[in-house]
Amino acid sequence: MKFASQQAFFDFIKTLRFIASKELGQNFLVNEYIAENIVAKAKIHKDDKVLEIGAGFGSLSYFISLGESEITLLDVDPKIISFLTEQFDQKTNVKIVQESILKHDVSQYHKIIGNLPYYITSDTIQYCLLNARQAKTMIFMIQKEVLPRLIARFGEDGYGPLALLLSFLGKTKRVFNVAKNNFVPAPKVDSVVVEIVLHANNDYETAEKLVKITNSLFHHRRKTVRNNLRIYLDDIEKADKVLSELGVDGSKRPEELNLDFYLTLIKQLKF
Repeated sequence: MKFASQQAFFDFIKTLRFIASKELGQNFLVNEYIAENIVAKAKIHKDDKVLEIGAGFGSLSYFISLGESEITLLDVDPKIISFLTEQFDQKTNVKIVQESILKHDVSQYHKIIGNLPYYITSDTIQYCLLNARQAKTMIFMIQKEVLPRLIARFGEDGYGPLALLLSFLGKTKRVFNVAKNNFVPAPKVDSVVVEIVLHANNDYETAEKLVKITNSLFHHRRKTVRNNLRIYLDDIEKADKVLSELGVDGSKRPEELNLDFYLTLIKQLKF
């Protein structure tokens, strides 16, 4: 089934509420103006290689495909892959792939866009940050309640490994909110679009170490950094010595320490 106009395309998506998969966290964006605005935020140029994660029935794909850049539309649902293939089979610059984002090679992409399912939001963003090393910009639509885990600073709710990784590799900001009534089926909560602009010449070796140390130290959030570091190192004396050398109060909890502390800790541990 081909569609003669943009309106016809989006009118069709509005009829799909009953085939959305709860297991895959599918909620299809039906507001064409919001979809167009999300794609515009990526500022896609002709020479960009673009990845759309969780393309669904093409709300964002429709506008991404209007350009001349090299595009990959990624989804795990075979019925969606069949639909996308039918819609974009004449677009020589569009490649459609049935694969999980967590298994997909993202190393080639400059721009990454996606309406992310709640259950893999954090894993997807971390995976892209660590592996899409040519990426300049990422535009994600996420459930609003996830936002603090991306932009929180130390001492704020949501502050943890992902917020630390994001602040090390780039700048993250909220672009605009998207009310739940813009989707079919409507999710229980509103969404928000976030923009991640990556720094040039990022140190990905340190980024991987940052993920490792913060995931460990934040695993027991109620424990002090001293106790968490003792567990991580499996060496009480070494943990106490490192904290002493850094002049850090070991009674603080992981969320009370900023990015500079964790970067200095990585250098001190020399791992």
